[in-house]
Amino acid sequence: MAIPHHLHLPHLAAFHRLAPEIWTKIIDDYMTTLEAELQSPIKRLQLTLQLGMINSDSRAMVLNHPFVWRTIHLQWPGDAVDLFLDRAQKRGISLYLNTSQVLDPNDARARASVQRWALFLQTNMASFQDLDLNITTDSAARALSSVLTTPAPYLQTFTLALGPRIVDCNSNLFSCQAPNLRRARFNTSLPWNLRYFESLTDITARVGYSNCEQMLSELESLPKVVTISLAGNGSFDDVPSLQPASLTFLSCLQLQIKGMTSFSVRRLLATIRLPALKELKIDETISCDNEELIPSTILQVLPSAPLANACPKSVFVTIYPNRVKLRTEEPFKFHYTSDWRLVHTAVPPRDERILQTVVGMITAFPFVIDDGVTELTIHHHNRPNRGALTVLNAIDTHLFWRHLFHAYPHIRTLVLAGWVDEAIAVIRESTDVLPDLSQLDVKKTNTETEMLFAQSLEHIKQVRQGIQIVGQF
Repeated sequence: MAIPHHLHLPHLAAFHRLAPEIWTKIIDDYMTTLEAELQSPIKRLQLTLQLGMINSDSRAMVLNHPFVWRTIHLQWPGDAVDLFLDRAQKRGISLYLNTSQVLDPNDARARASVQRWALFLQTNMASFQDLDLNITTDSAARALSSVLTTPAPYLQTFTLALGPRIVDCNSNLFSCQAPNLRRARFNTSLPWNLRYFESLTDITARVGYSNCEQMLSELESLPKVVTISLAGNGSFDDVPSLQPASLTFLSCLQLQIKGMTSFSVRRLLATIRLPALKELKIDETISCDNEELIPSTILQVLPSAPLANACPKSVFVTIYPNRVKLRTEEPFKFHYTSDWRLVHTAVPPRDERILQTVVGMITAFPFVIDDGVTELTIHHHNRPNRGALTVLNAIDTHLFWRHLFHAYPHIRTLVLAGWVDEAIAVIRESTDVLPDLSQLDVKKTNTETEMLFAQSLEHIKQVRQGIQIVGQF
Protein backbone atom coordinates (compact mmCIF):
# COMPACT_ATOMS: atom_id res chain seq x y z
CA MET A 1 0.00 0.00 0.00
CA ALA A 2 1.43 3.40 -0.96
CA ILE A 3 2.58 5.89 1.64
CA PRO A 4 0.70 9.25 1.49
CA HIS A 5 2.66 11.74 -0.62
CA HIS A 6 2.90 14.23 2.24
CA LEU A 7 4.71 11.65 4.42
CA HIS A 8 7.65 10.92 2.06
CA LEU A 9 11.22 11.91 2.92
CA PRO A 10 12.69 14.21 4.10
CA HIS A 11 9.76 14.60 6.50
CA LEU A 12 10.01 11.01 7.79
CA ALA A 13 13.30 11.56 9.58
CA ALA A 14 11.65 13.81 12.14
CA PHE A 15 9.27 11.05 13.18
CA HIS A 16 12.12 8.95 14.65
CA ARG A 17 12.62 11.50 17.42
CA LEU A 18 8.99 11.65 18.62
CA ALA A 19 8.07 10.66 22.15
CA PRO A 20 5.41 7.95 22.62
CA GLU A 21 2.85 10.44 23.95
CA ILE A 22 3.29 12.55 20.79
CA TRP A 23 2.69 9.46 18.66
CA THR A 24 -0.49 8.82 20.61
CA LYS A 25 -1.66 12.38 19.95
CA ILE A 26 -0.86 12.04 16.23
CA ILE A 27 -2.80 8.79 15.98
CA ASP A 28 -5.83 10.21 17.79
CA ASP A 29 -5.84 13.37 15.67
CA TYR A 30 -5.42 11.32 12.48
CA MET A 31 -8.48 9.22 13.27
CA THR A 32 -10.51 12.27 14.29
CA THR A 33 -9.55 14.38 11.26
CA LEU A 34 -10.43 11.60 8.83
CA GLU A 35 -13.67 10.67 10.58
CA ALA A 36 -15.83 11.38 7.51
CA GLU A 37 -13.66 9.23 5.23
CA LEU A 38 -13.54 6.48 7.83
CA GLN A 39 -17.29 5.95 7.42
CA SER A 40 -16.47 4.03 4.25
CA PRO A 41 -15.51 0.40 5.09
CA ILE A 42 -12.82 0.29 2.40
CA LYS A 43 -11.39 3.69 3.37
CA ARG A 44 -11.27 2.73 7.05
CA LEU A 45 -9.30 -0.40 6.24
CA GLN A 46 -6.89 1.44 3.95
CA LEU A 47 -6.31 4.49 6.16
CA THR A 48 -5.86 2.46 9.32
CA LEU A 49 -3.24 0.20 7.77
CA GLN A 50 -1.61 3.21 6.12
CA LEU A 51 -1.02 4.80 9.51
CA GLY A 52 1.42 2.03 10.41
CA MET A 53 3.53 2.51 7.29
CA ILE A 54 5.27 5.75 8.22
CA ASN A 55 8.18 3.99 9.93
CA SER A 56 8.88 1.25 12.44
CA ASP A 57 8.00 3.51 15.37
CA SER A 58 4.60 4.36 13.93
CA ARG A 59 3.94 0.69 13.24
CA ALA A 60 4.77 -0.28 16.80
CA MET A 61 2.61 2.48 18.25
CA VAL A 62 -0.37 1.78 15.99
CA LEU A 63 -0.27 -1.95 16.63
CA ASN A 64 -0.46 -1.26 20.37
CA HIS A 65 -3.18 1.39 20.18
CA PRO A 66 -6.46 -0.57 20.62
CA PHE A 67 -8.69 2.42 19.86
CA VAL A 68 -7.54 2.39 16.22
CA TRP A 69 -8.67 -1.18 15.67
CA ARG A 70 -12.02 -1.26 17.46
CA THR A 71 -14.18 -0.56 14.42
CA ILE A 72 -14.52 -3.64 12.21
CA HIS A 73 -16.51 -4.23 9.04
CA LEU A 74 -17.16 -7.94 8.80
CA GLN A 75 -17.31 -7.88 5.00
CA TRP A 76 -13.57 -7.14 4.94
CA PRO A 77 -11.19 -9.98 4.02
CA GLY A 78 -10.99 -12.52 6.83
CA ASP A 79 -7.32 -11.87 7.67
CA ALA A 80 -8.00 -8.14 8.06
CA VAL A 81 -10.94 -8.83 10.38
CA ASP A 82 -8.81 -11.14 12.52
CA LEU A 83 -5.98 -8.59 12.67
CA PHE A 84 -8.30 -5.82 13.86
CA LEU A 85 -9.92 -8.10 16.44
CA ASP A 86 -6.58 -9.16 17.91
CA ARG A 87 -5.13 -5.65 17.99
CA ALA A 88 -8.29 -4.35 19.69
CA GLN A 89 -7.67 -6.96 22.38
CA LYS A 90 -11.06 -8.53 21.60
CA ARG A 91 -13.05 -5.98 23.58
CA GLY A 92 -14.99 -2.78 23.01
CA ILE A 93 -15.55 -3.69 19.35
CA SER A 94 -17.94 -1.75 17.11
CA LEU A 95 -18.88 -4.33 14.48
CA TYR A 96 -20.63 -3.52 11.20
CA LEU A 97 -21.93 -5.91 8.59
CA ASN A 98 -23.68 -5.06 5.34
CA THR A 99 -24.58 -8.19 3.38
CA SER A 100 -25.62 -6.28 0.27
CA GLN A 101 -22.26 -7.17 -1.27
CA VAL A 102 -23.52 -10.76 -1.52
CA LEU A 103 -25.14 -10.26 -4.90
CA ASP A 104 -25.74 -13.93 -5.75
CA PRO A 105 -26.87 -16.09 -2.81
CA ASN A 106 -26.28 -19.18 -4.95
CA ASP A 107 -22.61 -18.34 -5.45
CA ALA A 108 -20.31 -20.66 -3.47
CA ARG A 109 -18.08 -17.78 -2.34
CA ALA A 110 -21.10 -15.85 -1.12
CA ARG A 111 -22.29 -18.83 0.91
CA ALA A 112 -18.82 -19.24 2.36
CA SER A 113 -18.75 -15.58 3.38
CA VAL A 114 -22.08 -15.86 5.13
CA GLN A 115 -20.93 -18.92 7.05
CA ARG A 116 -17.71 -17.13 8.04
CA TRP A 117 -19.71 -14.15 9.29
CA ALA A 118 -22.01 -16.39 11.31
CA LEU A 119 -19.11 -18.19 12.96
CA PHE A 120 -17.35 -14.92 13.76
CA LEU A 121 -20.46 -13.42 15.34
CA GLN A 122 -21.17 -16.51 17.42
CA THR A 123 -17.57 -16.88 18.59
CA ASN A 124 -16.93 -13.23 19.45
CA MET A 125 -20.29 -11.89 20.65
CA ALA A 126 -18.78 -11.11 24.05
CA SER A 127 -16.29 -8.74 22.34
CA PHE A 128 -18.91 -6.40 20.91
CA GLN A 129 -19.89 -3.06 22.38
CA ASP A 130 -21.81 -1.96 19.28
CA LEU A 131 -23.37 -4.22 16.67
CA ASP A 132 -24.81 -2.89 13.40
CA LEU A 133 -26.24 -5.44 10.95
CA ASN A 134 -27.79 -4.75 7.55
CA ILE A 135 -29.06 -8.11 6.29
CA THR A 136 -30.45 -7.87 2.79
CA THR A 137 -30.96 -11.45 1.58
CA ASP A 138 -33.02 -14.41 2.78
CA SER A 139 -30.01 -16.71 2.73
CA ALA A 140 -28.00 -14.37 4.97
CA ALA A 141 -30.99 -13.94 7.29
CA ARG A 142 -31.39 -17.70 7.68
CA ALA A 143 -27.70 -18.18 8.41
CA LEU A 144 -27.38 -15.29 10.85
CA SER A 145 -30.73 -15.55 12.62
CA SER A 146 -29.75 -18.35 14.98
CA VAL A 147 -26.43 -16.63 15.72
CA LEU A 148 -28.29 -13.61 17.09
CA THR A 149 -29.47 -15.75 19.99
CA THR A 150 -25.90 -15.79 21.35
CA PRO A 151 -25.68 -13.87 24.66
CA ALA A 152 -24.03 -10.44 24.36
CA PRO A 153 -22.89 -9.51 27.88
CA TYR A 154 -21.15 -6.23 26.96
CA LEU A 155 -23.31 -5.00 24.09
CA GLN A 156 -24.51 -1.40 24.49
CA THR A 157 -26.02 -0.52 21.10
CA PHE A 158 -27.68 -2.77 18.53
CA THR A 159 -28.91 -1.86 15.05
CA LEU A 160 -30.71 -4.32 12.79
CA ALA A 161 -31.98 -3.62 9.28
CA LEU A 162 -33.64 -6.38 7.27
CA GLY A 163 -34.41 -6.37 3.56
CA PRO A 164 -38.08 -5.90 2.65
CA ARG A 165 -38.44 -9.49 1.44
CA ILE A 166 -37.22 -11.01 4.71
CA VAL A 167 -40.33 -12.14 6.56
CA ASP A 168 -38.83 -14.34 9.26
CA CYS A 169 -36.03 -13.91 11.77
CA ASN A 170 -35.49 -15.34 15.25
CA SER A 171 -36.99 -12.78 17.62
CA ASN A 172 -35.23 -14.21 20.70
CA LEU A 173 -32.37 -11.75 20.49
CA PHE A 174 -29.25 -12.67 22.47
CA SER A 175 -31.37 -15.22 24.37
CA CYS A 176 -32.55 -12.20 26.37
CA GLN A 177 -29.05 -11.88 27.84
CA ALA A 178 -27.68 -8.43 27.04
CA PRO A 179 -27.67 -6.70 30.44
CA ASN A 180 -25.84 -3.58 29.24
CA LEU A 181 -27.93 -2.89 26.14
CA ARG A 182 -28.90 0.80 26.13
CA ARG A 183 -29.89 1.60 22.55
CA ALA A 184 -31.65 -0.49 19.90
CA ARG A 185 -32.61 0.32 16.30
CA PHE A 186 -34.90 -1.89 14.20
CA ASN A 187 -35.43 -1.09 10.52
CA THR A 188 -37.83 -3.95 9.85
CA SER A 189 -41.54 -4.56 10.31
CA LEU A 190 -40.99 -7.85 12.13
CA PRO A 191 -41.93 -8.04 15.84
CA TRP A 192 -39.22 -8.40 18.50
CA ASN A 193 -39.18 -9.57 22.10
CA LEU A 194 -37.77 -6.63 24.04
CA ARG A 195 -39.35 -6.82 27.48
CA TYR A 196 -36.39 -8.66 28.99
CA PHE A 197 -33.92 -5.91 28.07
CA GLU A 198 -34.76 -3.71 31.03
CA SER A 199 -31.60 -1.64 30.58
CA LEU A 200 -32.86 -0.13 27.30
CA THR A 201 -33.23 3.67 27.34
CA ASP A 202 -33.41 4.52 23.62
CA ILE A 203 -35.39 2.62 20.98
CA THR A 204 -36.07 3.23 17.30
CA ALA A 205 -38.48 0.85 15.60
CA ARG A 206 -40.33 0.53 12.31
CA VAL A 207 -43.96 -0.34 12.83
CA GLY A 208 -46.62 -1.60 10.46
CA TYR A 209 -49.93 -3.37 10.66
CA SER A 210 -48.31 -6.77 11.37
CA ASN A 211 -46.06 -5.77 14.27
CA CYS A 212 -47.42 -2.49 15.68
CA GLU A 213 -49.53 -3.89 18.50
CA GLN A 214 -46.78 -6.21 19.78
CA MET A 215 -44.05 -3.56 19.53
CA LEU A 216 -46.12 -1.04 21.48
CA SER A 217 -46.79 -3.65 24.15
CA GLU A 218 -43.07 -4.46 24.35
CA LEU A 219 -42.23 -0.77 24.72
CA GLU A 220 -44.72 -0.35 27.54
CA SER A 221 -43.02 -3.13 29.49
CA LEU A 222 -39.60 -1.42 29.51
CA PRO A 223 -39.10 0.60 32.70
CA LYS A 224 -36.19 2.83 31.65
CA VAL A 225 -36.96 3.87 28.08
CA VAL A 226 -36.53 7.63 27.78
CA THR A 227 -36.41 8.09 24.00
CA ILE A 228 -38.73 6.36 21.53
CA SER A 229 -38.75 6.84 17.75
CA LEU A 230 -41.43 5.11 15.70
CA ALA A 231 -41.33 5.05 11.90
CA GLY A 232 -44.18 3.83 9.74
CA ASN A 233 -44.26 2.51 6.20
CA GLY A 234 -46.46 5.30 4.88
CA SER A 235 -49.51 3.03 4.73
CA PHE A 236 -52.95 3.98 5.99
CA ASP A 237 -53.00 0.96 8.30
CA ASP A 238 -49.52 1.18 9.88
CA VAL A 239 -51.33 1.51 13.20
CA PRO A 240 -54.38 -0.75 13.55
CA SER A 241 -57.44 0.19 15.53
CA LEU A 242 -56.43 -0.35 19.17
CA GLN A 243 -58.17 0.24 22.46
CA PRO A 244 -57.94 3.96 23.35
CA ALA A 245 -55.61 4.89 26.20
CA SER A 246 -54.67 1.24 26.62
CA LEU A 247 -50.87 1.73 26.85
CA THR A 248 -48.76 3.99 29.06
CA PHE A 249 -45.08 4.79 28.51
CA LEU A 250 -44.26 5.92 32.03
CA SER A 251 -40.60 6.85 31.56
CA CYS A 252 -40.72 8.27 28.02
CA LEU A 253 -39.45 11.85 27.82
CA GLN A 254 -38.95 12.09 24.04
CA LEU A 255 -41.19 10.66 21.33
CA GLN A 256 -40.65 10.93 17.58
CA ILE A 257 -43.19 9.75 15.01
CA LYS A 258 -42.38 9.78 11.30
CA GLY A 259 -43.23 8.05 8.04
CA MET A 260 -46.92 7.73 8.90
CA THR A 261 -50.12 9.11 7.50
CA SER A 262 -52.11 11.34 9.81
CA PHE A 263 -54.71 8.58 10.07
CA SER A 264 -52.13 6.28 11.69
CA VAL A 265 -50.68 9.05 13.86
CA ARG A 266 -54.11 9.81 15.30
CA ARG A 267 -54.67 6.16 16.14
CA LEU A 268 -51.28 5.96 17.78
CA LEU A 269 -51.75 9.07 19.91
CA ALA A 270 -55.18 7.85 20.95
CA THR A 271 -53.68 4.56 22.15
CA ILE A 272 -50.72 5.69 24.26
CA ARG A 273 -50.33 7.85 27.34
CA LEU A 274 -47.11 9.76 28.03
CA PRO A 275 -47.28 11.29 31.51
CA ALA A 276 -43.59 12.34 31.60
CA LEU A 277 -43.27 13.59 28.01
CA LYS A 278 -41.13 16.70 27.43
CA GLU A 279 -40.43 16.53 23.71
CA LEU A 280 -42.61 15.41 20.80
CA LYS A 281 -41.72 15.35 17.10
CA ILE A 282 -44.28 14.38 14.48
CA ASP A 283 -43.61 14.14 10.74
CA GLU A 284 -46.77 12.94 9.04
CA THR A 285 -48.44 12.83 5.64
CA ILE A 286 -51.88 14.41 5.62
CA SER A 287 -54.52 11.87 4.61
CA CYS A 288 -58.24 11.97 3.90
CA ASP A 289 -61.05 9.84 5.25
CA ASN A 290 -64.40 10.14 3.47
CA GLU A 291 -63.16 13.45 2.06
CA GLU A 292 -62.41 14.77 5.54
CA LEU A 293 -58.89 16.09 6.11
CA ILE A 294 -57.48 14.58 9.27
CA PRO A 295 -54.19 16.15 10.33
CA SER A 296 -52.85 15.54 13.79
CA THR A 297 -52.60 18.56 16.05
CA ILE A 298 -51.40 19.19 19.53
CA LEU A 299 -54.97 18.54 20.67
CA GLN A 300 -54.37 14.84 20.09
CA VAL A 301 -51.34 15.04 22.37
CA LEU A 302 -53.16 16.63 25.28
CA PRO A 303 -54.55 13.43 26.78
CA SER A 304 -51.08 11.90 26.56
CA ALA A 305 -48.77 14.55 27.95
CA PRO A 306 -48.66 16.90 30.95
CA LEU A 307 -49.19 20.09 28.97
CA ALA A 308 -51.50 21.94 31.33
CA ASN A 309 -48.59 23.85 32.88
CA ALA A 310 -46.36 23.84 29.80
CA CYS A 311 -47.52 26.95 28.01
CA PRO A 312 -44.90 28.20 25.53
CA LYS A 313 -44.35 31.89 24.98
CA SER A 314 -43.34 31.50 21.34
CA VAL A 315 -44.76 29.62 18.36
CA PHE A 316 -42.88 29.19 15.06
CA VAL A 317 -44.67 28.41 11.80
CA THR A 318 -43.22 27.76 8.33
CA ILE A 319 -45.40 27.26 5.26
CA TYR A 320 -44.13 25.75 2.01
CA PRO A 321 -46.02 24.77 -1.17
CA ASN A 322 -46.37 21.19 0.12
CA ARG A 323 -45.56 21.33 3.82
CA VAL A 324 -46.51 23.09 7.02
CA LYS A 325 -44.12 23.14 9.96
CA LEU A 326 -45.03 24.12 13.49
CA ARG A 327 -42.84 24.18 16.58
CA THR A 328 -42.58 25.34 20.15
CA GLU A 329 -39.41 25.08 22.23
CA GLU A 330 -39.93 25.91 25.89
CA PRO A 331 -41.03 24.54 28.27
CA PHE A 332 -42.49 21.77 26.11
CA LYS A 333 -40.73 21.03 22.81
CA PHE A 334 -43.21 20.25 20.04
CA HIS A 335 -42.00 19.91 16.42
CA TYR A 336 -44.65 19.11 13.85
CA THR A 337 -44.33 18.70 10.07
CA SER A 338 -47.19 17.88 7.74
CA ASP A 339 -46.73 16.78 4.12
CA TRP A 340 -49.73 17.68 1.92
CA ARG A 341 -48.80 16.03 -1.37
CA LEU A 342 -51.30 13.17 -1.03
CA VAL A 343 -54.14 15.63 -0.56
CA HIS A 344 -53.84 16.79 -4.19
CA THR A 345 -55.51 13.62 -5.44
CA ALA A 346 -58.46 13.85 -3.05
CA VAL A 347 -59.19 17.56 -2.55
CA PRO A 348 -59.07 20.22 -5.28
CA PRO A 349 -57.02 23.40 -4.81
CA ARG A 350 -58.92 26.34 -3.27
CA ASP A 351 -61.27 23.98 -1.47
CA GLU A 352 -62.36 25.79 1.71
CA ARG A 353 -61.44 22.75 3.80
CA ILE A 354 -57.76 23.38 3.12
CA LEU A 355 -57.84 26.84 4.68
CA GLN A 356 -59.91 25.63 7.64
CA THR A 357 -57.56 22.72 8.27
CA VAL A 358 -54.32 24.71 8.03
CA VAL A 359 -55.56 27.49 10.30
CA GLY A 360 -56.99 24.92 12.72
CA MET A 361 -53.69 23.09 12.79
CA ILE A 362 -51.69 26.21 13.62
CA THR A 363 -54.15 27.58 16.18
CA ALA A 364 -55.06 24.37 17.98
CA PHE A 365 -53.01 25.19 21.05
CA PRO A 366 -55.37 25.29 24.04
CA PHE A 367 -53.39 28.06 25.71
CA VAL A 368 -53.52 30.54 22.82
CA ILE A 369 -56.48 32.46 24.24
CA ASP A 370 -55.17 32.47 27.81
CA ASP A 371 -52.40 35.05 27.47
CA GLY A 372 -49.95 32.22 26.82
CA VAL A 373 -48.32 32.79 23.43
CA THR A 374 -46.93 36.31 23.11
CA GLU A 375 -44.47 35.82 20.24
CA LEU A 376 -45.41 34.44 16.84
CA THR A 377 -42.91 33.81 14.03
CA ILE A 378 -44.16 32.90 10.55
CA HIS A 379 -42.10 32.17 7.45
CA HIS A 380 -44.44 32.12 4.45
CA HIS A 381 -42.67 30.73 1.37
CA ASN A 382 -45.65 30.56 -0.99
CA ARG A 383 -45.52 33.28 -3.63
CA PRO A 384 -49.02 34.36 -4.66
CA ASN A 385 -50.15 33.27 -8.12
CA ARG A 386 -46.76 31.87 -9.08
CA GLY A 387 -45.28 28.40 -9.47
CA ALA A 388 -46.98 25.03 -9.64
CA LEU A 389 -50.45 25.06 -8.12
CA THR A 390 -50.68 23.11 -4.85
CA VAL A 391 -53.38 22.94 -2.21
CA LEU A 392 -51.27 25.13 0.08
CA ASN A 393 -50.21 27.89 -2.29
CA ALA A 394 -53.77 28.13 -3.60
CA ILE A 395 -55.08 29.24 -0.20
CA ASP A 396 -56.68 32.70 0.02
CA THR A 397 -53.82 34.34 1.90
CA HIS A 398 -55.87 37.33 3.06
CA LEU A 399 -58.36 35.04 4.79
CA PHE A 400 -55.52 32.92 6.11
CA TRP A 401 -53.83 35.83 7.89
CA ARG A 402 -57.11 37.23 9.16
CA HIS A 403 -58.14 33.93 10.77
CA LEU A 404 -54.65 33.31 12.10
CA PHE A 405 -54.29 36.70 13.78
CA HIS A 406 -57.77 36.41 15.24
CA ALA A 407 -56.73 33.16 16.94
CA TYR A 408 -53.65 34.78 18.54
CA PRO A 409 -55.12 37.91 20.16
CA HIS A 410 -52.37 38.48 22.73
CA ILE A 411 -49.34 38.51 20.44
CA ARG A 412 -46.91 41.28 21.39
CA THR A 413 -44.05 40.33 19.05
CA LEU A 414 -44.72 39.27 15.47
CA VAL A 415 -41.88 38.09 13.23
CA LEU A 416 -42.65 37.77 9.50
CA ALA A 417 -40.53 36.45 6.63
CA GLY A 418 -41.17 35.52 3.01
CA TRP A 419 -44.25 36.58 1.04
CA VAL A 420 -46.24 38.50 3.66
CA ASP A 421 -47.90 41.38 1.77
CA GLU A 422 -51.34 40.19 2.83
CA ALA A 423 -50.26 39.81 6.45
CA ILE A 424 -49.27 43.48 6.55
CA ALA A 425 -52.50 44.42 4.76
CA VAL A 426 -54.59 42.62 7.39
CA ILE A 427 -52.73 44.33 10.25
CA ARG A 428 -53.24 47.68 8.56
CA GLU A 429 -57.01 47.18 8.23
CA SER A 430 -57.78 47.62 11.91
CA THR A 431 -56.14 48.11 15.26
CA ASP A 432 -58.47 45.38 16.52
CA VAL A 433 -56.16 42.92 14.73
CA LEU A 434 -53.42 41.94 17.18
CA PRO A 435 -54.35 44.77 19.58
CA ASP A 436 -51.40 44.04 21.92
CA LEU A 437 -48.78 44.12 19.15
CA SER A 438 -45.75 46.15 20.24
CA GLN A 439 -43.03 44.88 17.91
CA LEU A 440 -43.23 43.94 14.25
CA ASP A 441 -40.03 42.32 12.95
CA VAL A 442 -39.90 41.94 9.17
CA LYS A 443 -37.09 39.61 8.02
CA LYS A 444 -35.99 38.93 4.43
CA THR A 445 -39.39 39.83 3.12
CA ASN A 446 -40.40 39.35 -0.49
CA THR A 447 -43.04 41.64 -1.92
CA GLU A 448 -44.78 42.23 -5.23
CA THR A 449 -45.27 45.96 -4.55
CA GLU A 450 -42.42 47.47 -2.54
CA MET A 451 -43.87 50.98 -2.40
CA LEU A 452 -47.29 49.84 -1.17
CA PHE A 453 -45.60 47.54 1.33
CA ALA A 454 -43.52 50.40 2.74
CA GLN A 455 -46.57 52.66 2.87
CA SER A 456 -48.51 50.02 4.81
CA LEU A 457 -45.72 49.70 7.36
CA GLU A 458 -45.60 53.48 7.78
CA HIS A 459 -49.37 53.59 8.26
CA ILE A 460 -49.18 50.87 10.95
CA LYS A 461 -46.46 52.83 12.72
CA GLN A 462 -48.57 56.00 12.74
CA VAL A 463 -51.86 54.49 13.97
CA ARG A 464 -50.36 52.16 16.56
CA GLN A 465 -48.64 54.34 19.09
CA GLY A 466 -45.41 52.93 20.50
CA ILE A 467 -45.11 50.05 18.04
CA GLN A 468 -41.55 49.22 16.99
CA ILE A 469 -41.05 48.09 13.39
CA VAL A 470 -37.66 46.57 12.60
CA GLY A 471 -36.09 44.30 10.00
CA GLN A 472 -35.28 44.09 6.31
CA PHE A 473 -37.86 45.34 3.83
